Amino acid sequence: MSEQDNLTPVKAERSKHTQRKQVHHDRRRTTIAAVVVVAVLIILGFAGHAIANPSTFPAGSTINGIDVGNLTASQAENKVVSHWKGKTLKVIYEGTQVGEFTQSDYSYDISSEVENALHPGFFKALARTFDSDKRSVKIAMKPDMKNSSFESTFDNLSIVKDATYTTKTKSAYVSMKDTSFKIVKEVYGDNLDKTKLEKAITRAIAKGDSTFTYNKKDYYQKPKYTSKSKKVLNRQAYCKKYLSTKITYKGLLTSYTLTPTELEKMLTVKNGEKSVNESAVKSFVKNTLSYKLSTVGTTRKLKSAGGGTYTVAGGNYGYSINKTKMTALVTSDLKADKNVTRDAVYTKSTSGLSDGSDIGNSYVEVDIPAQTVYCVIKGKTVLTSSCVTGDVDEGHATPYGVFILNYKATDVNLKGQNADGSDYSSHVDYWMPFNGGIGLHDADWRSSFGGSIYQTNGSHGCVNMPPSSAAALYKYVYAGMPVIVHA
Repeated sequence: MSEQDNLTPVKAERSKHTQRKQVHHDRRRTTIAAVVVVAVLIILGFAGHAIANPSTFPAGSTINGIDVGNLTASQAENKVVSHWKGKTLKVIYEGTQVGEFTQSDYSYDISSEVENALHPGFFKALARTFDSDKRSVKIAMKPDMKNSSFESTFDNLSIVKDATYTTKTKSAYVSMKDTSFKIVKEVYGDNLDKTKLEKAITRAIAKGDSTFTYNKKDYYQKPKYTSKSKKVLNRQAYCKKYLSTKITYKGLLTSYTLTPTELEKMLTVKNGEKSVNESAVKSFVKNTLSYKLSTVGTTRKLKSAGGGTYTVAGGNYGYSINKTKMTALVTSDLKADKNVTRDAVYTKSTSGLSDGSDIGNSYVEVDIPAQTVYCVIKGKTVLTSSCVTGDVDEGHATPYGVFILNYKATDVNLKGQNADGSDYSSHVDYWMPFNGGIGLHDADWRSSFGGSIYQTNGSHGCVNMPPSSAAALYKYVYAGMPVIVHA
């Protein structure tokens, strides 16, 4: 074996030793580096925390131009608010001061804004540390108007208190007068928008301005919606789609067609499907349809049995709609969603009545000016008689109206009081009451009838008739028969 061969194991051993030494050295350097990094991070963490969460503002810091350097948040807030309370805002209109707002009357809650300015976050705070220009902050100084004199001062500004206009601003809207649903265009007026002006003055106070110049035209109220507004156009489309149904009910004296507004109150549209609000229908029938179609006490224009026409209103005669049946009918028609015209349903039969009348062809007519009683049976005048009605001078005039004959009776004593307070009792052979204690009857104590007797020597309200006429009338009349008293 050569010498060279003997040296090889030694070199190999030395090489392995060197490699182990190098690995150990690398591990040591890595450990040191890690410790350094951790130390730096800890140092930066503490520094970052100090930068991002200072207890006072850095020197040279300002809020709204007011020096708050080295002040805590509370101290800075007090200083800024105190400074702001020393300000005033003069309102100028056409070169003349018309009012002044004193900020000392208001309170300012800027705590959160000041805190945000003191602790803006790490990166902003870091930038502020190295750049003094970043230390100037502006915050909104919106005054708290509660329990302040702001509203009083505002309302007493001449530009508000004495504001006048020639045309009032109006938004466009969809007309509900008929099913054409036309859009009524907006109107641009010159009336003051108080809310807009109030907000503008509030902003001026918040900015710390010393003057506010009022330009009237800048504060004209503007329409909320125009004829081109999507909301108005959508409203028109909705009305045309869901409120165009024409439903008409024919009454004895008049007809009534449900209006789009009434339809809308009784219908609910959800996901494009219409449903009927039955409670609203019931209310509509009770409060509207009943009033429109019932004839009790309504004004009527009638032909007199003595010739000519007359108009009469009041009384207790007439026809009332059957609310229960009409509620069911309206509900059904709304659900059907089709144009329809129907006869109204009344509480009693309307058969035998002519169109446009609820009187029928049998009735008693009392013509007060003519002092005449007529009895019409099945369209034929079967009796004409002079009479004496209530005493006008004594305040006992016979009331006008169309009444129901309550009943009829014979051999009756009528009792009451005279004008002087004394009692009276009058026997009559034929008694036909139609208005409480007022009725038609014979009056054998009178020697004459008709003319102007009723004006100064009339009855206590009843219709006095000659005995023979009263007897003849008694044969024709019946309970429920209309009795018309008119001028």
